[in-house]
Order: sequence, then C-alpha cells, then structure tokens
Amino acid sequence: MRFSTSFLITLLSNLAIVLLDKGAGLVILWILKDAPAEKGSLDLLSTFPFILMAVSNLGLAASAIYFVRRGEASIREAGETTTLVAILWGGGLALLAVLVVHLYAMSLGTETPFGLLLPLALTTPFMLIVSYRNSLQLVLGRIHAYNLIHLIPSLAYLPAFLCVYYFLAERRSAVSVVWARFLPAVFLAFLIVWLLRREIPIRPAWHPRFFRKALAFGWKANLNSTLTYLNHRVDLYLVRLLYLPGTGLLLQGILTALVLGLPADGMALATEHVRAEVAFYSLAVTLAELIWYVPDALRDLLFTKVAGLDPDRARRFTPAVCRNTLWVCFAGAAVVWLVHDSFLGLLLGESWERTWAPRVSPALLYLLPGTLFFTVAKVLQADLAGRGRIKTCILLGGIVLASMTLFDLLWVPEHGAAGAALASSLAYGLSAVATLAAYIRNTGAGLCELLIPRREDLAEYRGILKRMFGIKEAFE
Repeated sequence: MRFSTSFLITLLSNLAIVLLDKGAGLVILWILKDAPAEKGSLDLLSTFPFILMAVSNLGLAASAIYFVRRGEASIREAGETTTLVAILWGGGLALLAVLVVHLYAMSLGTETPFGLLLPLALTTPFMLIVSYRNSLQLVLGRIHAYNLIHLIPSLAYLPAFLCVYYFLAERRSAVSVVWARFLPAVFLAFLIVWLLRREIPIRPAWHPRFFRKALAFGWKANLNSTLTYLNHRVDLYLVRLLYLPGTGLLLQGILTALVLGLPADGMALATEHVRAEVAFYSLAVTLAELIWYVPDALRDLLFTKVAGLDPDRARRFTPAVCRNTLWVCFAGAAVVWLVHDSFLGLLLGESWERTWAPRVSPALLYLLPGTLFFTVAKVLQADLAGRGRIKTCILLGGIVLASMTLFDLLWVPEHGAAGAALASSLAYGLSAVATLAAYIRNTGAGLCELLIPRREDLAEYRGILKRMFGIKEAFE
C-alpha cells in the first residue's frame, strides 16, 4: 500500500478519534462546567495510566518494528516475547505503583483508595499488550486493523463513563473515569491477541536473543517516548504543584503557605483555585493539540517507512512530508483560534464567559505558536529514529523537558495556566530549532526544503484527493 494511502487511512482514523475523544471531553466538560476544580482532578487522574505505561514500555514496540522490518527477528519471536514482558513487567510495575501510592497515603495519614487505584494501575499491562501487538500489525501492513485498534478506546470511553456515572447511586466522576479506562483496555488486549492468533500463538514465550537486542535498542526508544509524553503532560502536574494564587513569586508563596501558615478555609480555597487552574490549562492544551493529529498520524508510518529505506531515498522523502505537515497544521491552528471562543460559548453558556474564557483563551494564545512549530520536530524526529538516531531524539526530548521545567518554575507560580502555556510554547520552539539543526547536520537538507511548500506538492495533494474519493466510494 502506498505511503500516502496508508497515511490517508490513518489520518481519517485519527480524525474520527479526535471527534470521539474531544466529543467525550466536551460532554464531561458540560457535565462539570460549574465545577472546574473537579474537572481538573479528573484530568490528572485520567493521565496516570498513560504516564505509567510510558515509563514501563521499555521501547519494545519500536524495537519490534525496527528489527522485524529489517529481517533480524520474526513476527512470532517479537510477539511472544513482548506479550510475556507486558504481563510480568507491566503487571509488576503496576503493583509497585499501588504500593508506592499506599505508602505515601500512609505517610499523610489518609486512606488509600484501592477501589480506584488498583484498576487504574492494572490498566497498564493490558495497554502494553495492545501497544506491542498493534505495532506488529503495522509491520504486516494491516493498516485498517491497526487503526481500528486505535479507534476502539475512543469509541468505548464516553459510553463507559456515562454508564458508570449515571448508574451509581451517587454520581462519582472519578470512579467513572477509572472504569472507562480499565474496561476498554482489557477488552482490546483480548481482541488483538485473537486478531494475531495465526501469526503469534496466544500463549506467550521467551526468546532471549530477541529480547536482548530489543532492549538494547528499545531502552533508548523508551526513554525518548517517555520524554515525549512527559513533555506533553508534565506541565499539568507542575501547574498543580507550583501555582500559588494570590501569593506572587514562588518563594513568597512557599513562605506564606508553609512558614506563616494559612487558615484551614484559606488553604481549602487555595487548593480549589489550583485544581480549577489545572482544568483551565488542560482545556487550552486540548485545543492547541488538535493540530497534532496530523503529525501523530504520520509518526509511526514514517518511522516504519524510513527504517526500511536507504538514507538517500529517505532524504528525498521526509522533507516533503515535513513542509506540508507544517502548513496544513498552520491552517488548523488558525481555525482553532478563530472558532474556539464562539463554540465553547455556545456549549458552556454563561459559564464560559464568567469562569473559563478569562483563563483559557490567553493560555491558548500563548500555546499555539510553539505547538505549531513543534510539528516540524515530530516529523523530523520520526525520521531520525527510523535511521537509528535514537540518542539524538533523546537529547532533543531532554531540551523540551529541561527548558519547560525551568520556565514553569519562573512563570507558573504567579501566572498559572498562562505561565505554563508560555513555558511550553517556548520549550517546543527551542526543540523544533534544535531538531531542524540536527536533521540538517545528519542529512544535508536545506532549511527552505523543510519549511517552504513547492509547486510539485500540489500533484501529491491531487493524488490524495483522488484516493480519498476512492476510499469513500469503496465504503458506499
């Protein structure tokens, strides 16, 4: 299947995921429109299993693609070994996370919410199985099945949330989020094991030779993917930890809260403001990251293609992908900014103008430029990873995390969501510049070739449109 056709199918699937995910988020936002603090807590809770998975996946999905694509391992070896790792390592790490949270709760003199914590943590091994096996579907060229697996969690999330939320005696949004994450992950793990039963036996097995090679390559890919995920989500937690409403500078806030002390009602009010600020920033991030669905649809496909190409062919292929992705995302960013106010005002009514807009819109304005420019980094880093330049990608990811954390320390305590947005935007911009420099140094590509569209790109757009209508006709 042509790369552009595979990309088109993946992009359409990702657009469906956008509609489902953001639609679910908007429904939950509407339910909690007058409780931004509760919404902020849910945003933090729902990201926990994804952070745990990012830390625990060992990069074996990327390793499986890399070595099977190069003929250095079989599908069966990769599938059996990674499934065993998902069960043992993923399950063990999930239980360790439960223990750590339990010990932390004991140190604070509070009870551990095992009913929430256990299913949330145990989502991890099931998600790992799905991630590992779905990467092998990409190697096999099963683009439709690959995208279906990505689509199912988004299809299931809102129905699962609403069922739990409305059928409980007391409506508890936290319980609903946990089970809406856990149940689809379990179903999907069993489904993908069944889909690949002919290529990979259902019972896992151990292939030490593949594991050693995969881990040697994968730990670097895992570190890179972990940095990538943290770069996209750690600022939510930094807003929760650093924002000190009404206290100004960080040092002043720490002295006020810890040394001088706050009354119990004052502390509760400050905590309420902080949780609400997380919700405001989370909504701004959600809006800004809508444009990332294009480069994210390309990422795995580009990595897989470049891993199987000689460097010269990849050198001719990737710049066209990069420059066109940037300008498509530019158009998307303009649309997001122009319509967000009227759309959310229609959805949330007076709550938008009174509570949300004064904090969300400025944060979105600061966040969009860096988010847009970072699309270049996403495309070029996928190419560099496909060439085996994982260490370069790790360094580039470290630039984002280090600079974002530094800027957050400077601006979040006083400015909250707006400060976090400015910090993220500048960090993304620095990483994009560094990625361009690294790619040009490795390939000799020109800056204009990577950023400025060319006349011949129009022919590719016409081809994509023809294939789009062909796909549409095939489903009618």
